[in-house]
Amino acid sequence: MDLGRFLGKPNYFQYPNQLAGRYNAALMHAILGKFARCRIGLLLFVLALGSVHAQTLNLNSASAVKGGTVSLNLSMNASSGSAVASLGWTLSYPPSDITSFNIVAGPALTAASKTLNCISTTGSLTCIASGMDTTTIGTGVVAVVTVTLALGTSNTSDSISISNLMGAYPDGTLASVTGTGGIITLSSPVPTISMLSPASVTAGAAGFSLTVNGTGFISGSVVNWNGSARTTTYGSSTHLTAAITAADIATAGTAQVTVFNPAPGGGTSGAAAFTINASNPVPIISTLSPASVMAGTAGFSLTVNGTGFISGSIVNWNGSARTTTYGSSTQLTAAITAADIAAAGTAHVTVFNPAPGGGTSGAAAFTINAAPANTPLLLLHADSSEVNGITNGSTVTPTIAPAGFTGSVVLNAGGSVNFAPAQTGNGVYFLNCCSNSSNAYYKFTGAALGSIFNTGQGQISFYLKSRYSFAQRQASAAAPRYAFDVRDGNGQHLFYFFTMVSSGYLLFEYEIAGASWYYYVPKGTEDALFGNGVILQVTLSWNGTAANLYFNGTLMKSIAYTPPSPNWTSAAVFDLGAYEYSTFGGYNISDDLIDEFTVLP
Repeated sequence: MDLGRFLGKPNYFQYPNQLAGRYNAALMHAILGKFARCRIGLLLFVLALGSVHAQTLNLNSASAVKGGTVSLNLSMNASSGSAVASLGWTLSYPPSDITSFNIVAGPALTAASKTLNCISTTGSLTCIASGMDTTTIGTGVVAVVTVTLALGTSNTSDSISISNLMGAYPDGTLASVTGTGGIITLSSPVPTISMLSPASVTAGAAGFSLTVNGTGFISGSVVNWNGSARTTTYGSSTHLTAAITAADIATAGTAQVTVFNPAPGGGTSGAAAFTINASNPVPIISTLSPASVMAGTAGFSLTVNGTGFISGSIVNWNGSARTTTYGSSTQLTAAITAADIAAAGTAHVTVFNPAPGGGTSGAAAFTINAAPANTPLLLLHADSSEVNGITNGSTVTPTIAPAGFTGSVVLNAGGSVNFAPAQTGNGVYFLNCCSNSSNAYYKFTGAALGSIFNTGQGQISFYLKSRYSFAQRQASAAAPRYAFDVRDGNGQHLFYFFTMVSSGYLLFEYEIAGASWYYYVPKGTEDALFGNGVILQVTLSWNGTAANLYFNGTLMKSIAYTPPSPNWTSAAVFDLGAYEYSTFGGYNISDDLIDEFTVLP
């Protein structure tokens, strides 16, 4: 029977491209849709009457994980000697369980040079396989169906049925086609947990709703708390919530949270740890840094070390709260004002943790040392009254010093000792920087230096008057200029202070009782602090635990240190205005003015 003549239209199966040439694509789809919807019953009737040989189409069955993708083969078993040249069918599936349903031509169609045209509607896909020639379609896979499954379905299997089967022989007569659908057996995925929210609570708190984020969750997923199921609400394939009771979090510790998906497939996720924190601890102070300062100095930042600190911990100074910054469970910092250390004595430092739990630590003593006595151990006015000449070997006699303690002028050819107005009368500066030739400086030696520079405690102060703007210093005086340098008989440098330019910054570097440190001047403030003609008061103080740097009476740096044990012998050296390098003499002399160099006990 000629299907085209029977239907009163061109042969859909044998001449689809002629049809496409006569009609546009939209009309082609409309005709095919009409054919699929309106003529199927008639076709089946005709097929039953006019066909002789039966062809079979079978969709294989498979297993797949919910939320996954599976491919199924639609295969044809062609009757011997009576293969068809065109085929048509409809595949139907449950759209609530299948989120994507796609089909492509299989090798049996490709080998026969057939084109597969399909129309998709909700829950079904109607296809016609045809070509311009009369090549028959052999036994094999005519199409490959790719199915993506919904993750949230509760079904254990999905059926894909096949209907509206039709075929045509090369001569245009209809062929009987039978077929069977396939079944996809569904299994649950193994869930995974990526995050818990919240991830911790305090022991003794009220019950709460726990959000579990991850992958592979289904409507039957159950959240387990230490292996026991909790009431679970399904949100999505990546989101569950579970009801956690107050009894679950009554005691501090760690709970193991898992998600279980039921069979088929399924299983239990890896465990995510949920922390049940103890109520706030009572804090403990172990050390303070610094542990002491000099009375009357500037305010500073106090570091409190210990255990049991929390973000809400407060440092108290003599029972009054101070601005506190949380660093970690073992460290806090507190802002101590100048008023707190105005008078000598002992302050009591405590740490307070709020409820639940919490409390106040034991007190740690902070020592506020009395200012040193006004009688200096050494005083150099650094003016011409203290030298008997400015030639090499001239004697330098400090205004105040241990009995018999003097120094000498070191002047190399081309160098010079110079006096000019400074803070109090004149100060001294030297030329030329920076090698150990063509320079000058003051040099003091001997074991008596040990009675002046005590590494256990003391204070050094002096004035520096800059002879450069910062731009000039950058251009021609960037190398270090030492105000002074002290070393013991073993060549161990213990005290020094110098000025230089480093990486575009004005830098002051210093050593106090063997502890060296530095201070970078903020950019843009160099000339205000130490520009041409500006006088800077420098104070270095130390007390056995902390070494402090002050500029113009303001604390700039405070560092912890451990006093060294110097060897004060006749080989010990104190240079004013230079750095003593090994046995080669003074380098990097100061061409900035030095005035009122004072050492206090």
